[in-house]
Amino acid sequence: MSKRLPIKAATMRKLFLNSGGRCAVEGCPTPLLDPAGGWGGTVAHIVGAEKDGPRGDSDLSAEARRGYDNLILCCAYHGRTIDDPHSGEKSYPVEHLRKMKERHESRVNEAVNQAIEGEKAGAQMAPQALDVSPNRLITNEGVAVG
Repeated sequence: MSKRLPIKAATMRKLFLNSGGRCAVEGCPTPLLDPAGGWGGTVAHIVGAEKDGPRGDSDLSAEARRGYDNLILCCAYHGRTIDDPHSGEKSYPVEHLRKMKERHESRVNEAVNQAIEGEKAGAQMAPQALDVSPNRLITNEGVAVG
């Protein structure tokens, strides 16, 4: 009988940060913290946590099964769906889950980078927007002239 190892706190932090605190299933906008700060998500194993679980038929070690690369963060609904004993393995095979995790984390990273770049651009434009010298005219389109 295999022993399921608990997920390390550092792995959970990395998983949560890289997923943006959102369900990784495509089209699911569910945030994993409720407004009061309560946890509304679950961690699904890509290769099952145990050999007799969904997608568990693998030579992956117990340590690798609890590793970051084998985990995907989901809302409670999708976590149950992914691990459903009757349909989870068929609906969510290992390669599909790996690609879904990769795409989700890539979208989160891209969104964060765009937000940072937008903030930088706004900060660079702010001094110009605050220029109230008498020789400077701002048109209706927001373009500085003069």
